[in-house]
Amino acid sequence: MTLELQANVCRTAENLLEHKPSLRELRQQLNISQRYLAGKLGISQRAYSNLENGHTRITEYKAAVLARELNTSLDAILNQTPPAGSSSPEVHIDLLRQRLRQYEKLLQSLESQLQLKTQIIQNLIVGREIENKL
Repeated sequence: MTLELQANVCRTAENLLEHKPSLRELRQQLNISQRYLAGKLGISQRAYSNLENGHTRITEYKAAVLARELNTSLDAILNQTPPAGSSSPEVHIDLLRQRLRQYEKLLQSLESQLQLKTQIIQNLIVGREIENKL
């Protein structure tokens, strides 16, 4: 992992530790019930309560549905501040690890694209040099 990526990951981790509105706060601001959101997710109200309290991990699909229903970004849902009294810090550590893997994949993809574009530019330069010699 490059130093720049490590620095970005550290900044991301620091940002995740800052307070962001919890699912409960977002839901209550919009005056939406747990039962309503549970219905949108296709789960019981109790299962939704476990999501909101940090006892259950939020999948990407559920996060996307919640982001839409709560008028917020997917990133805001995935990067929730652990609820007060949450007994499951492992859930939040898992989310951080998942984000790190996503950033590593993105970095690999960007590096591959850069290599490909560099090769294309080199081929164009060689082609022009050949044209100039003719």
